[in-house]
Amino acid sequence: MKNYYLNRRHYFAASTYLILLMIETGGRFSDCIYLKRKHINEVTNTIFLDGNKNKHAKRTVKVAKECIDLLITFANNHPSSSEGYLFTHNGKLITNESINKSIKQACSTLKIKRNITSHAFRHTHASYLISQNINIYYISKRLGHSDISMTLNKYGHLLEEVREKDEDKTISLLRAL
Repeated sequence: MKNYYLNRRHYFAASTYLILLMIETGGRFSDCIYLKRKHINEVTNTIFLDGNKNKHAKRTVKVAKECIDLLITFANNHPSSSEGYLFTHNGKLITNESINKSIKQACSTLKIKRNITSHAFRHTHASYLISQNINIYYISKRLGHSDISMTLNKYGHLLEEVREKDEDKTISLLRAL
């Protein structure tokens, strides 16, 4: 899915760049839709997500330099709204409905039979990080969860596989003492 949208970036459609941002950050639609040029930091490769779901939704997320470059290119070639928001069409913020319509079209093109919405990118982001043994506390902060228990409640079942790897690693470490 990410490659599909990367290959469409030359069209400068706001939905393409918003979807790429959601994939890269794990941000909710409501976290990412309010992106402004001033929220993109080229020096630190970070993006400020101005979310409003809870007090932790407003956060700064580190991303790949390539993501920063994509967003800067988009910002330089697409008019923002009068408030400075980047993801607009005809001066108005694009809707989650239009994002989901774009995802549905992508799924059809890619022959993906499941009905995927924009929120699936958030779950995939978290699941992938967990599968790569990224610290759950860090994932919780990156996702803007109000506390780690929310992350554990949503994704705890994925930690079982990690637990088994940690168990084997622990035995090896203790054996080496």
